[in-house]
Amino acid sequence: MSIGALCQDNFVTITEDCAIQEAAKIMAEKNTGCLLVLKNAQPVSVITDRDITTKIVSKKMALEGVTVKEAMSADLLVLPSDMGIKKAIEAMREKGVRRAPVIENERVCGMIKVDDLLIMIAAELNSLADLVQHQLSGHQ
Repeated sequence: MSIGALCQDNFVTITEDCAIQEAAKIMAEKNTGCLLVLKNAQPVSVITDRDITTKIVSKKMALEGVTVKEAMSADLLVLPSDMGIKKAIEAMREKGVRRAPVIENERVCGMIKVDDLLIMIAAELNSLADLVQHQLSGHQ
C-alpha cells in the first residue's frame, strides 16, 4: 500500500509571512496542530503548535511582528504519493518529523502523519492476529 491512499486531504495552509498569532488562531479554529507553509503556492515548510510553543512562547518573545517564517521547521520532507509505508516511516524517522506533505503530479495531495501510519500498521497486525487465532482454533 502506498502513502497516497492514507494521506489526509483536509490539510490547512498558510504563508510564511503570516503573523504567528494568525497561525495560532487558524490552528485553533481548524482544530489542527499543523499548518502547511506555502511560498509562491509551493510548500516550503510546516509549522506546528509545538514550533510556536518551543521557538516563540518559551523564549518569552513578544508576539507582535513575529511571522510564521521565524518559527516554522527548517527542513521540509516531501514524500511522493506512490511511496510505500515502510520507506515513508524510514524517511520520517531519518528527518525526525511526524508530519509530511504528500506530492502527486507536482502538487500537494495531502499530509501524512506518523499517527496515520501507526494506526494502519496496528489494524494490519490486528487482522493478522485474528487470522492466526482462527487457524489455531481449528477453523482452517
